[in-house]
Amino acid sequence: MGATPSRIDPIHILVVEDDPDTKEIISRVLLRRGYQVTIAPEMESGLSIVTHGHFKCVVSDIFMKGMGGIEGIHKIRTLFPDIKILAISAGYSQMSSDATLRAAEKIGADMVLPKPFQINDLADAVDALMGIEREGDKADD
Repeated sequence: MGATPSRIDPIHILVVEDDPDTKEIISRVLLRRGYQVTIAPEMESGLSIVTHGHFKCVVSDIFMKGMGGIEGIHKIRTLFPDIKILAISAGYSQMSSDATLRAAEKIGADMVLPKPFQINDLADAVDALMGIEREGDKADD
């Protein structure tokens, strides 16, 4: 059986998301699962934060103002190859979420999740990336 997050030594997750409602929901569910969560509203601040922290995972949107997720994921993967990366996206304009997420995988995302997603699917994806197995512990319980 896999490990579970410890209240003494929590797993630190960085969430890079520009939509206020989405980042609040993601933060809330990950906190409920026992993770320590830091939020960055865009990739530039996310890169600065990840450089100065001890993060095990980054959950990143793809389309944001500024640098955006694709370039940011590539930089994180290059600088911190041990950090797990979950890319999330609904696509944008002429690019579908599938095409966007395939691009994210090619440049280093460990896992992808199209928006809209069920919040438990996101929490389960982070658990899987962290090697955590849970029985009957759902985010909306």
